[in-house]
Amino acid sequence: MPIVAKHRKNHFLSIYGPFSSIFSASPTGELLDKSRLAPFSGPCAPLKNGENGENGRSGVHGVGRGFALKQIKITAMTVFVTDIPVRLMRRHGSGDVAGSVKNAILKLETDAGIIGWGDAAPWAVFTGTIEANVAALHIYLRPLLVGADPFRIEALMAEADHAVVGHPEAKAAMEMALFDIVGQASGLPVAELLGGRCRDDIPLSFSVADPDVDRDMAMVQRLYGEGLRLFKMKTGFAGHAADLKRMERFRKELPADADLRIDYNQGMVTHDAIRQLRDV
Repeated sequence: MPIVAKHRKNHFLSIYGPFSSIFSASPTGELLDKSRLAPFSGPCAPLKNGENGENGRSGVHGVGRGFALKQIKITAMTVFVTDIPVRLMRRHGSGDVAGSVKNAILKLETDAGIIGWGDAAPWAVFTGTIEANVAALHIYLRPLLVGADPFRIEALMAEADHAVVGHPEAKAAMEMALFDIVGQASGLPVAELLGGRCRDDIPLSFSVADPDVDRDMAMVQRLYGEGLRLFKMKTGFAGHAADLKRMERFRKELPADADLRIDYNQGMVTHDAIRQLRDV
């Protein structure tokens, strides 16, 4: 059976930059004080005398399961910088990944006791530096988040774009943490908040990016034996002839059901791209 990343309730997979992180959102009942829940017949229930608001009660969020969650606020924000070891050097058309990589982990706390987590995974040669993204979170995005209603995701993300240009990883961590909070508060997997999942299984892919071709081949063959079938070959860092030789070897030595994909990572020049791709 192929190796797959199983979708489980209240788990979601985020992929930003060259690395991925999995975060878990616990069911609402494990985190919320019951006193914060008020009886509610659904998000479209009529207002009673003295209540206001166009789409529901003032100060509550309807969750459509017989309850309304009282409005919650973000009370604190913390950013952790992690240093993640890289076991094998990875070579890409735009640069190498070796030694370690730094991610920024965002923690948002609320007055409901719910904690939301987000991950910023920048890469200096690709989209930005860890220092710039941490600064964006601390200086420009913190004022938007602390004291805010985490359910206002779209509005907060629009404010983030006005507050600081670029820094997509910092904003991805912010959005991720907000969805984490809302998912826990509503008792729904984040996938359901985004329109529902399209599939239950997601095949995993391995990046073939070790400059040592023999070592890469041994790794790919081992992973194939464990059930992996998708392999993304990094190209554009050793010249066109070397790329073709490497791709031909992998195609010849791997079974036909091994799916090989090509990723140049900005390693091509414009005037050569069409000619080289025809060779591929």
